[in-house]
Amino acid sequence: MPSTVAIALRRPAKNFLLALLTAVTFNSTKSKAETSTPDFSSRDLLSRELPVGMAFAFLGVQLAVFGLYMGASFAPNHKGMPLIPEGTQLDFLRKQVLTSRNIRGGWWATWLFGGLNYQIEHHLFPSMPRPHLAKTRHIVREYCATIGVPYTEASVMRSYGIVIAYLNQVGLSARNTFDCPMVGELRR
Repeated sequence: MPSTVAIALRRPAKNFLLALLTAVTFNSTKSKAETSTPDFSSRDLLSRELPVGMAFAFLGVQLAVFGLYMGASFAPNHKGMPLIPEGTQLDFLRKQVLTSRNIRGGWWATWLFGGLNYQIEHHLFPSMPRPHLAKTRHIVREYCATIGVPYTEASVMRSYGIVIAYLNQVGLSARNTFDCPMVGELRR
């Protein structure tokens, strides 16, 4: 019986996305010895199923969406947190806890951020499997309270608010945000 990928590849381009997702999913979870179908890469699927212009458009949109997602996942954990001046002597724990922020939000925030909403624990224990970071959070938070190190947590919306305020402070600090340079030239 032919595989799902082989069947989807025989159909018109409307099944392209199904074939791409199937190939990526099944080829990433099985070893080479376990796969009975040829190894289809996303590049092969793009070149077989789409015209060149559509293939580049697909890749461009996919990379743009992925970039926005990655930026939206990483920014709330660090932006707006204190920067450690060069030459400052801090131990490993303080350096990681003071420059990172955890994002509260339950299971959906953990799913959305891929487990990196526990950023403090991720920096303290980088090789720890992500499902265990939530269990470690309580221990780290209590220890930080015991030794007097501020442990920063915020909701998803609050963290994005902090990021926007920080970017406005850094990017717009040298000028009046309501004074457009083009309007200023026309007023003269």
